[in-house]
Amino acid sequence: MEMLRSLFPEEQVRYYDWEGNSLHWGASLRQADLTARRLADEVERLAPEARGRLTLVGHSLGGRIVTRVLAELSRRHLEIRQGVLLGAAIPYDDDDLSQINLASREPVLNFINPDDVLLKYCYGPFGGEAHPALGANGILVPQENYQEHVVSSALLARVDFHLPVMHFSLIKRIANHHAKFYLHCWKELLLGTSKAEEQRVVIPQERLNLTIPTLGGHLLWSELESCNGWRLQKNLLTGHCRILDAQNTRRAWGRESTMRSAFQKVRRQLERQGNP
Repeated sequence: MEMLRSLFPEEQVRYYDWEGNSLHWGASLRQADLTARRLADEVERLAPEARGRLTLVGHSLGGRIVTRVLAELSRRHLEIRQGVLLGAAIPYDDDDLSQINLASREPVLNFINPDDVLLKYCYGPFGGEAHPALGANGILVPQENYQEHVVSSALLARVDFHLPVMHFSLIKRIANHHAKFYLHCWKELLLGTSKAEEQRVVIPQERLNLTIPTLGGHLLWSELESCNGWRLQKNLLTGHCRILDAQNTRRAWGRESTMRSAFQKVRRQLERQGNP
């Protein structure tokens, strides 16, 4: 809250309290979705001028709540100033994601971290969600009035904590789902101090992937698409697909339909980086 208030000193910053501390993940998900419906009702009751000044910011399950609220507002033909998602714990192909841009006057900001330990390694296997988290993968299909920003690994070193244990780089890497890392990325974007530290290619994952070297797929693999050395391949025996980078390292694998969409996202990023 202190960081948000420092970023927006002239705005009224309010914390929306909800019961999300259940030890049962399924109960937390249900409570988040119920909270989203209640919050959407509260936003609808606001005067149009108040809605026009409202920005909703959500981290983790809070990002799930903001997504649900924006989608519900779009169904009610209502609009707020902006929605901001920080490491959102919601499937990256959730149906509501196709509508969030319609309820935000300014572009929806989605801050993601492909190396987020909690979202990458725990969200699916232990959380019971069918598909990977938006906060670690971003959306598959581009949409208007939406911006995606990637938390760089180099940013971790610039974020300070009062807790002494968080001074260790290893602890920071393990605890990198903390909201402060995402907020710091937003802060640098607002202040124009973002550093061009790396041109990361975000590859949406369908299944947990071990980044391993391959022989390039000369046997038992057919090539479906390629772009600047990156390749989408299909296994001739199993039918599953994989994405290899220019060094023949497997960066993602899964069903053909999902990997085709993921590869299109890879292609768009390579083209933006000047690597058509």
